[in-house]
Amino acid sequence: MICTNCNHEQESGRFCGNCGFDLNPGETSPSTGSSQPTASATATVAPSAPNENVERAKALSKGYLQEVMGFVKQPNQAFSATEVGFLKGVVSLAVYVVLFAITLYVIFNHLYGATGADSITGSLPFFSMVAPLTGNFFLVIAGSALCLFVIQLITQVGHSFKTFIARYGGILAPFMMLNAISLVAGFGGFIIFSLILLMLSLSIVINLLPPIYVYHHCQRSNKADQSIYWAILAAGASILVSYIIIVTRLMVFIDELTSMFMW
Repeated sequence: MICTNCNHEQESGRFCGNCGFDLNPGETSPSTGSSQPTASATATVAPSAPNENVERAKALSKGYLQEVMGFVKQPNQAFSATEVGFLKGVVSLAVYVVLFAITLYVIFNHLYGATGADSITGSLPFFSMVAPLTGNFFLVIAGSALCLFVIQLITQVGHSFKTFIARYGGILAPFMMLNAISLVAGFGGFIIFSLILLMLSLSIVINLLPPIYVYHHCQRSNKADQSIYWAILAAGASILVSYIIIVTRLMVFIDELTSMFMW
């Protein structure tokens, strides 16, 4: 079946897995087929209809996971995303940052335990660490994405902000999976491997994704002849903005954190 709202195609389900649109708005609960119900029929309690909000949430969750796996297998599909996928792009951005922050917490907590301090004070406070880490890394990723959007406006590739977020969130999908693998490795005690994967993920997102994104779209615009220059500018701007945010905000937090190990 094909959604009349966004043209997304899926095999079954009442709600669209892409936008949550009701695919069968006229669907009602089946009747008994008789205007005079029997005593046994009246005594039977009719099953309650499924909650539409819950069903819509299930359909959207299933559609989101399928889309993420599709982007992981074929990342170039993210460049075809439309503004209908804006919310999914926001979710992907949030998931990437949260996974990154939680993985860092697991790494720091393991190192903290290796000092023997956890036998005295217990593990590091989860929320007090994850919340600022999430906020700081969100600023890093948002700063890099903002550089992309500004260059996109200058080069006039013609994408709205919602379309940009949908596409940017889509190309983050493989690195969300990389962060998830890093988190599992951290829980498994493979701290060095976990840290390598995490730094690899961040380096690619900040250093490589901006020029790839800009080059791809410039090649399909009237800026094709200067696409290499715009790609280099995107990489430089992303690295510079990310560096400023990391130095001014994140390093202060990490310095405070490392002082906890010097007891």
